[in-house]
Amino acid sequence: MSSGQQIPPWLQEQLSKMQQSQQSLQSILFQKQQLEIEHMETEKALEELKKAADDDTVYKHAGSILIKSNKTDLIADLEERKELAKTRITVLSKQEERVKESLKEQESKINEKQIIVSTFLSIEEDENIEIIHASEIYISVMKRFLVEAREKIIELTTWI
Repeated sequence: MSSGQQIPPWLQEQLSKMQQSQQSLQSILFQKQQLEIEHMETEKALEELKKAADDDTVYKHAGSILIKSNKTDLIADLEERKELAKTRITVLSKQEERVKESLKEQESKINEKQIIVSTFLSIEEDENIEIIHASEIYISVMKRFLVEAREKIIELTTWI
């Protein structure tokens, strides 16, 4: 596009939607990564806790302090936390797939609408006219349209 031309409004809108979807995907991926880390840490804590004897002193983390707890309660808490993280990861994975599919559709729409076809027509010996046509239809239709338009222009200009 030349410096005098602006991005068409439909393209601006599509690019804006696509950018929002990309930001949403990044957010989902970040949340999912955090939950996967939490899930792994919880699994590791459960493994270590299960190795401990029933009469060993155990502590649970509460903010910036440790509180004495019993092994059974702590295992139950960690199992619940692990399942919650797993469920949230599943939900985020489904959201990730939906957003990725949406991004593919948006990209396809943009590419479909961004078809620019150009051809040169020779009207007289040294005169060329460039025809540029941007369309919202597929390339094969554009090619057929362009051939027909070229033939019609030649037909209409032969009498000049």
